[in-house]
Amino acid sequence: MSAALDSLAAALDGAHGPVTASAPRVSAWTIAQQIDHALKANQAFFERIAGAKEPLPGGIRLMGRVVLSTGFIPRGVGKSPKAVLGEPLTDAQLREAYAACRKAFDEACTREDLFVNRWPVAKHPYFGPLNAEQSMKFCAIHTRHHLALIRDIGRSAVS
Repeated sequence: MSAALDSLAAALDGAHGPVTASAPRVSAWTIAQQIDHALKANQAFFERIAGAKEPLPGGIRLMGRVVLSTGFIPRGVGKSPKAVLGEPLTDAQLREAYAACRKAFDEACTREDLFVNRWPVAKHPYFGPLNAEQSMKFCAIHTRHHLALIRDIGRSAVS
């Protein structure tokens, strides 16, 4: 997951074009919105892991098992919850969001007990409750999904 966050930092630094770049044929969102969404979603999971006090009821659903086992999220199928919709933030705002996300990741990684006990700690809207390991795996897959969109936006950007 750390490498996925590093790749988001590279995207912030313009590795795939300016954060204001857009390519409507690829996505309705700009690169900035893709980055913002990925950071918000990751941070939410990291904070849930870091703050977990007791197991959530239930467990991962079939759709979650499929995504985690294949490592693939199809484009244009899922809808983002309102709380994590990508916003067209400025470079400074994105860097602030990145720092907060990285801090939440570092704090989540200190919860070794949750990675050993493997009880559900974070609820995904489509996948159900995920344990810490599943949550981190999902975050990496989800981030790679948005990094691919970012790369494609950068390649097809409208000037």
